[in-house]
Amino acid sequence: MPFYNFKCKECDTEFEILASVSDKTEHMIHCPDCDSNELETLWKAAPKYLKGGLQSSQEFICPNSEICGEACEHAG
Repeated sequence: MPFYNFKCKECDTEFEILASVSDKTEHMIHCPDCDSNELETLWKAAPKYLKGGLQSSQEFICPNSEICGEACEHAG
């Protein structure tokens, strides 16, 4: 099951939840504060990808660098 980030349309609470895809598509997820199921999906930043893994030089590598090429705006 994936994690989802939501913002409640009723009370503006932002929260993260582990839920099934069917729970999300069938609106079975509810706000922990007001119990509304009127939720907006939030798209949080993906984890950074590092050249050589976490223990080497820590140089950022865009996961889409093969698609973007040298024009990549995410190069760090």
